Amino acid sequence: MGDGYAVTIIFKPNADLRSVTGDIENLCKDLNKEDEVVIVGKKTSHTNVKFVGLLWRRDKPWINRWVRDVNLLMGIYRAHIDGIDVSSIMRNEHTVHGLHLNPRGKDKLTRLIAESFKGRHIPVVMGVQNPFLS
Repeated sequence: MGDGYAVTIIFKPNADLRSVTGDIENLCKDLNKEDEVVIVGKKTSHTNVKFVGLLWRRDKPWINRWVRDVNLLMGIYRAHIDGIDVSSIMRNEHTVHGLHLNPRGKDKLTRLIAESFKGRHIPVVMGVQNPFLS
């Protein structure tokens, strides 16, 4: 996805839209017409949750049996949670010692997360005064 953009996430659990957008003008004061702000907010009893599976340990492959078991258990007990399968992240996408993701692996993980949102409806916020359009 490159480094030509920045993402800031403000998480306010159980907040209504007014609470989420309350400080929007201050937060956006340094933005210009090339920037975009996406606001997703809704007070609801159902939250879309995504679970990123545990990554394989390339430094200690004997641990992977437990990694697989945890991922399987999460698959069984998380009917209300979407899973993001990370099994396609290969050894060459980890650092030399095999524990952490290298830049290529981080990019792949970012793409996997982004692809999990494809085809999903992102709500469009209506009725909020935009300081850039005033």
